[in-house]
Amino acid sequence: MRLYSLLLTLLCLNLFSQNSNKEKIDQSILKYYEMDRENVHLHFNKTVYLSNETIWFKGYIIEKKESKLNFQTTNVFVRLLDSNKTEILNQLFFAANGTIIGQIKINQNIPSGDYFVQTYTNYMNNFNEDESTVQKIRIINTQDKIVNNTINNSNLDITLSFEGGKLLSQSDNNIGVSIKNCLGKGQKINNIEVRNSKNIVVNNFSTNQEGFGKFELKNTENDIYKLFISNNDETVIKELPRPLIEGINLHVNNFAIDGKVAIKISTNEISYNKFKGKNYTILIQKNDYAHYVDFNLDSANKDLLIEKNSLFDGINIIRLLDSELNSISERIVYNQPENNTKINLISSTKLKDSIKIKASIPGRIGNFSVTILPKNTKSNFDNNNIYNHLAFKNYFDSNDLDYSYYFKNFNKRKAFELDLMLLHATESKYKWANILNNAPKAIYTFDMGLNVSGKINQNVPNKQNTKLRLFSINGLEEYSSIKDDNSFEFQNIMAIDSSTLYFSLIKKDEKLESLGIYSKIENNNRKFLKSINFFSPICQELIFTKNINDNNSEFPKMEGVVELKNVAITEVKKIKLERQGEYGNSMAKGYKISDTDAGTFRDVLSFIGSHGYDVFQQGGEVIIRARVSNSFLGSRTPVVFLDNIQLFEFTYLLNLSLNDVDEIYINKRGYGMGNDGSNGSIRIYTKKMIANKPNPNQIKSKPIVVKNGFQPYMEFENPKYATFQGESFENYGTVNWISNIYTNENGDFEFSTPFFGQKELTLNIQGIDNKGQLYNETINIEVK
Repeated sequence: MRLYSLLLTLLCLNLFSQNSNKEKIDQSILKYYEMDRENVHLHFNKTVYLSNETIWFKGYIIEKKESKLNFQTTNVFVRLLDSNKTEILNQLFFAANGTIIGQIKINQNIPSGDYFVQTYTNYMNNFNEDESTVQKIRIINTQDKIVNNTINNSNLDITLSFEGGKLLSQSDNNIGVSIKNCLGKGQKINNIEVRNSKNIVVNNFSTNQEGFGKFELKNTENDIYKLFISNNDETVIKELPRPLIEGINLHVNNFAIDGKVAIKISTNEISYNKFKGKNYTILIQKNDYAHYVDFNLDSANKDLLIEKNSLFDGINIIRLLDSELNSISERIVYNQPENNTKINLISSTKLKDSIKIKASIPGRIGNFSVTILPKNTKSNFDNNNIYNHLAFKNYFDSNDLDYSYYFKNFNKRKAFELDLMLLHATESKYKWANILNNAPKAIYTFDMGLNVSGKINQNVPNKQNTKLRLFSINGLEEYSSIKDDNSFEFQNIMAIDSSTLYFSLIKKDEKLESLGIYSKIENNNRKFLKSINFFSPICQELIFTKNINDNNSEFPKMEGVVELKNVAITEVKKIKLERQGEYGNSMAKGYKISDTDAGTFRDVLSFIGSHGYDVFQQGGEVIIRARVSNSFLGSRTPVVFLDNIQLFEFTYLLNLSLNDVDEIYINKRGYGMGNDGSNGSIRIYTKKMIANKPNPNQIKSKPIVVKNGFQPYMEFENPKYATFQGESFENYGTVNWISNIYTNENGDFEFSTPFFGQKELTLNIQGIDNKGQLYNETINIEVK
């Protein structure tokens, strides 16, 4: 009876311990994943660019736990880095409803090579793990020529992995092998021999086309094993580490038996005698979801069979935990979601010079982007797609794993091969020690727009009835109260890069005549605080050299450029000026502002300063002066008009972007202006799309120029190709880019795209639906 009572007490204590552990695990996991984690994928219109092009993209931002679009995110930074991790640029983009629409203008002098685009938010700095996304693109300078490099595959990179994390003596072991060349591409090698120290072959195996393979060592001896790899008439030898004397391994197979997951716990006699009778837990986890399987170690090799629905869709981390919650062994597996919907291409209809595409995802509501390219494009989305970045790579530290191969016609064999690759990824980036003891804290803010703060440097009586107004030429208009110490703050401002913001005091609907103010912009220059991690091969697939002797016929020619022997001559086309006949403009030199002008001079004052006037700032004021005085009064100031309204102070022009200007007329002699125009006249006309412009005569305060603000939205514009035919266009040309396509409530969607005489086109469609399913479909269509 006393023995029975003792056993019952031990059983109760054991049950209490297990329940207590589960409660601690639950609390730790929920706390660790309490804060929302953003992951971002950029769908590029291409993956291989030329230096005279623009990178167009749409970003998809998911909240990781739910795998659905994160509607809260607004501030997203996009960095361009070279292969040495040197930052080329860093720009801020505005996200709305979980997506970003943006572009990066490529510097025409950029060196040819591989570049990396990193996407991140300030909030990502709170986490132990790197939640940013890094994507590789290639940029080729059109002044270069391309030479294929000869790759010597004799220089192999061979890495080993052990299922469960250990090579254990006197136990059965599964060993994963990865073989890659200097480019990081997997090598298929047959009949690799495994030999012991007596040179006896104990096993042999092969790697697949991705360079992954595995073999089993049954009842592994405490010996040194070696791999003998025959490659290019040479034999490469790779030595395994000496097996450990003590430990426990976890083996998982979720593809061999339909509807089941086979789990094997293996150890050796020494370890079993030490750990037998102890309680263990198998933890199956994805983000903040978890399942448990408890067991008692009652044999050296314990087999468990669990239902496959115990796994979550996608990546699962399976850990073996002891009674003290130490992670003994870890394995990562993938569970293919059931009933995945595919994009159903219904029809493609040719309509004169365009094609109308109809498609469907029945029963879903989707948000897509599509790039249309020539059939033989050099761009490849196999590895640079939404599924890779938002369903796989965001769970690993390594950036050199390519998942695209496995999901083309996914089947049981592909599941086996995918498991070979995951055997190589021995650990998730979510470390168990951190989950238990190091939950993230919200130190870095979740930015939503920009903040403008500062202080008014003058007496402001009756603050209760006075507001500070913030406004801009782009239609921004916000109001803020003024604190007792004259400080103020505007929060969540959508401020466009290089635009100018203005302040004014409003009191009973009357603006005060003067305003002294200090202000600054915040949240616009956030840095990513972790070191960036991306794979750089030790050899190069292509060699780029300066093209001296030929005319670069391998790249598409641009409209207006004529090749004359080795000299490129640009044809100057006469551009019609719309306001040349208006009063005061007939005697002036007119300029139609082009994209080239906007890229060269950036703002209006720079343009004026390059066309016969001195422009500078003095005591907060902008001064414009003719270089020679034509006035008896000694003044050199020209008459300046903005949209036919005369300006009496020029601070309003400070950083007025040329992108917002249509035409400028400069009359250096001021003909037709009388005495007022003795030092010339300048007439500036903004584009019609600019609405809600403040009256320049009402601006009395110092402006603040937005630096590193949100990039402006731009409509896609294809390069102006001279021709859409030939091999150069087939390889590097762009047909179209459509950033926003939405389905109706039935899942149907359609879009039209121009085509330029191509017989076949390649469409890459990427996106996400309302249930969080990701889509990446490359479709070839014939133009009939």
